[in-house]
Parts: sequence; C-alpha cells; structure tokens
Amino acid sequence: MSMEKKMKMMLMLAAAAFIGGIAWVVLSVPKEENIKEAADPGPRLMEYSSNTIREEKDGKLVWEIYAEQSQMNVDTQDTVFQNVTGKYYQGDKLITIKAPHGLYNSKTRNVKLDGGVKAVTSDNETLDSSALEWVANEGKLIAVGKAKLVRQSVTIMAERIEAADEFNVFKAQGNAHIVKGKE
Repeated sequence: MSMEKKMKMMLMLAAAAFIGGIAWVVLSVPKEENIKEAADPGPRLMEYSSNTIREEKDGKLVWEIYAEQSQMNVDTQDTVFQNVTGKYYQGDKLITIKAPHGLYNSKTRNVKLDGGVKAVTSDNETLDSSALEWVANEGKLIAVGKAKLVRQSVTIMAERIEAADEFNVFKAQGNAHIVKGKE
C-alpha cells in the first residue's frame, strides 16, 4: 500500500470515528419525557439536643421551652419539639407544662403542645388536656381535648378550656361541667 492510500484510509477511519461519535452523542441524549426534575429535597432542618427557646415582651420573659430534641426549619424558623417542658410567666403565676410533643410557629409566635399535656401553676392549680396552645397575640392558653382544670376547690371539665387575663379568667366549652371539691 502506498503512502497516499494509507493516508486516505486513515482520514476515512478518522471521519467514520468522528461521525460515529456525533451519532452516539445525539442518540444517547435522553428524551425530554425521560428527564425528571430533581425531587423536592424537603425543608432544610437543624436538629438540636437539650435546647431552650424563649420569648420576651417589653423586657419581661413571657415563656421558655426546653426540649430534649428540637428540629428547626431553617427557612421558616418553625420548630418541632420532643419531650417538652414549658414555663409560662403569667403575672405573678408560673405555669409549668410538660408534653411529649410541640410546635412553634415563628410567624404567629404561637406554641402548641400535644400528645397529653400536664400543667401546674405555682399555686398548685392543675390543667390536663390532649393539647394546649399559647395564642401569643391574645395572651391566651387554650386547652383542647378532655380538658380538666382543678383550681382551689373547683374542678372544671370540658372539651375546651381557655385561660386568659394572666390565668385569672376561664371559659369552658363543649360538655362543660363544674364540680365543687376536687374530683
């Protein structure tokens, strides 16, 4: 074989390889319907152990919550709590609350505790319920689900009990009844 024929043969092989490479690239690009958007990775969370958060108003501590485990959404600042102990400072009363689970909404500043809530005031009043919510803009604690308040010698039971005015005013709704003496 002459040098010229070898050169032509090499150029044809190179051209064939080049065309084959282009064909492979074109044919291997996935069709649009096979391209899937990346799945939503979900919220960005920060996890804490033994964490306390608190809220102050006019320089006074309103509440603080200690949780064994917390997960805070980095974008919304909302927080989920596990094994919670909360302290609400209402006038001259301290209300200590325990619950297995809770949520903090950073926009409303409301806190909802659930999973069976037990609360005790500094003067030995007790409140038990399925869930308890602090409604920040109204300064209310709302107990929901088989709520039972024992205050001095009176027991109040209802599906919903609202406590306002620094835990001095109560409103009971839903199968509400009052019993004199501790039940």
